[in-house]
Amino acid sequence: MYCCRVHPLQGIRVAGSEHGWRLQDVEDVVAAAQAARLATIGGQVQYQLPNATCEPYWLSYDASDRRTAELWVDYVERSATGGADQVQAAGVLRRTSRGGDGVGANPQSNREGGLDPLAHLWFMLYFKAREPE
Repeated sequence: MYCCRVHPLQGIRVAGSEHGWRLQDVEDVVAAAQAARLATIGGQVQYQLPNATCEPYWLSYDASDRRTAELWVDYVERSATGGADQVQAAGVLRRTSRGGDGVGANPQSNREGGLDPLAHLWFMLYFKAREPE
């Protein structure tokens, strides 16, 4: 079961059945999921523009599967650490602001033309609740 029972933080963005946050909120959201005993199974980057959503598919982050005989609490902790670290380590914001990924290919000209790609950058996160045994 995939869900998003993370306590509501300001800045959440709902797009269809997906929930997204800004980079600066990711750590808090993952910590809230961990406190709710939800595994962080991954996510992806989206640019949510007024008339389109762009997903640079190469900027995704996924937790590894639950290991055989791994306690749920250990999996939740491992996935939380891995998920937040992957978002940060991916350097998505840095690469995007330098113009290396998709919509932000030329951030200076985009900003001059009225489009700041970073203003539309969201991190969609996915969580999983423990399944009954």
